[in-house]
Amino acid sequence: MSTRLHSFLDIFESVFYEDKNPIQLQKIVIPIIQRDYAQGRRDSDVDRIRSRFLDALYDAVTKAPIRLDFVYGDIDVKGIMTPLDGQQ
Repeated sequence: MSTRLHSFLDIFESVFYEDKNPIQLQKIVIPIIQRDYAQGRRDSDVDRIRSRFLDALYDAVTKAPIRLDFVYGDIDVKGIMTPLDGQQ
C-alpha cells in the first residue's frame, strides 16, 4: 500500500496497489471501538472549537486546502479504508 501523503479528496481518486492489484478507495468505515474524543463533548468551549473546525473544513473544500495531521489506516481489496490511528 501507499505511504505517501494524500488529501481527503484525492484519496478517493488515487489508485493503490496490493500485490500488483489496483484498488480504488470506495468508502471509509470508522471502527465501532473508536474512542470518544474531546470535540464530542458538550460545553460552550467545545462547541466553539467544533464550529471553528467545521468552518475550516468547509473553507478547505470551497476555497483553499488546509493540512491536517496524519490518519493511518488500511484499505482492503474491496476499497474500504478502516482508520487505525490518527493524530488528534
